Amino acid sequence: MAQLRVCALLLLLIITIAVKCDSGISTTLGDSVKLTASKNCTGVTESKLMTGDITVPVAKLVNGTWMAQPGYEGRIKHHSTCSLVLTQLNYNDNGLFEFFCGGSVVTLTQLEVVVSYKSVPEGGQATLPCHSLTARRPAQLIRWEKDGALVIEWDPSSGGIRYGAGFKGNVSISPERYLSGDISLTLARAQPEDQAVYWCYTQEKDGRKQRGNPAAVRLIIERPPDQILSTPPHPPSSQTPSEMGDWTNVGIAAGGISIALIFFFCGWGARSYRLNGSPCGGSDVETPSNSNKLSLILEYKRGTDD
Repeated sequence: MAQLRVCALLLLLIITIAVKCDSGISTTLGDSVKLTASKNCTGVTESKLMTGDITVPVAKLVNGTWMAQPGYEGRIKHHSTCSLVLTQLNYNDNGLFEFFCGGSVVTLTQLEVVVSYKSVPEGGQATLPCHSLTARRPAQLIRWEKDGALVIEWDPSSGGIRYGAGFKGNVSISPERYLSGDISLTLARAQPEDQAVYWCYTQEKDGRKQRGNPAAVRLIIERPPDQILSTPPHPPSSQTPSEMGDWTNVGIAAGGISIALIFFFCGWGARSYRLNGSPCGGSDVETPSNSNKLSLILEYKRGTDD
């Protein structure tokens, strides 16, 4: 009995590690984000958002449609039977979203809500703050992006600069401040079209990117009252992936060790683990005929201060 218990715990560890390395999303305060399960389950499915030891329901799938739970009214939008859009993000939404299928985790997404704003009058100079460790890595690239597109990329070792379309002559990074870890972006003349979310990275020569601190800054252009026009709401976040490569490597290594331990304790041959359900893409998925029996519950687990 003890041997079986050890085997079960090790198998659970493998599954948990594999799911924890699945994906991550970074977005900014007030934005919207789409959360998607990797499978369209035919059985009971639930989802939880965990950041501590308090669990609060957020949304539930009723007859194939996501419905907000008390406290989240007006913030949940249905996208498909296995995905929803969480709107008006606030700092309490930081955490891990878990989607369950038949009692087993199929998707876990780390959600990080970045809180950083910069307001500047139209035509004024704006400095978007960002810092990173630079003293021990002088050869790395410094890169800023606007909604996923290049703004500027600077190589401190060679002085080479690449600009995104429309930014040449209007953006800069200070070589002097770089020496003290300051890789802030300066816009000489901020225009209405510059209003967006800007992301700050240090980038290795092989393309690997590490986010700065803060990772993102929302630039707000203050226009004269007579020039203010109505603007459409922000679309769901483009879901900038968190830099989770290190965790992925740890997960692979730990998973390999766990498998070896299972073979040692149990003498099991290689066998596959399969969760019930079919792949779930980003598009709408046809609801099964017994959808009235399908219960998806999204829960938010909020931590308490130590």
